[in-house]
Amino acid sequence: MNTGAERHRVYVACSLTHAPEEFKNFVEDVKERLRSHCEILCFKDGEHLGNRGVYEHDIFRCVGTCHLVVAICDHPSIGLGMEIGTQVEGRRKPCLAVAHDDSLVTDIVQDIPRHGCKFLRYRNADHLVEIVRETLSTIPILELETDILSPQNELLTH
Repeated sequence: MNTGAERHRVYVACSLTHAPEEFKNFVEDVKERLRSHCEILCFKDGEHLGNRGVYEHDIFRCVGTCHLVVAICDHPSIGLGMEIGTQVEGRRKPCLAVAHDDSLVTDIVQDIPRHGCKFLRYRNADHLVEIVRETLSTIPILELETDILSPQNELLTH
């Protein structure tokens, strides 16, 4: 459990392109509630960075440097699947996949048996924040190694 000044870095990932505004507002509310417990790494929108810029920011700077990905799986998203796969298989770091009690979620996300990953259901924003806080209490804060997932890696730039 963390008792020092160092804070967990958390990337809250979700569907954006086809998600309703109400869901996006819910995600922003959850991130705001989590800020007093951890550092929240934020995704960028494509209007300002373009597709490649969004990919490099979200995959390398957010997923690539976080202690935990919180994947909110209430709405289907190819990008969210890529972020989960990068965290689980590429980095071998924990991923907390969550969905509302009423959401339909693919079996592959619900049954990730690798690298400290788990899938849980939440009832509301308060419950989701509680789940994230409990999960963070089990993850040591370590200086993360530079891994193969960096934009400087020659294998990824060709």
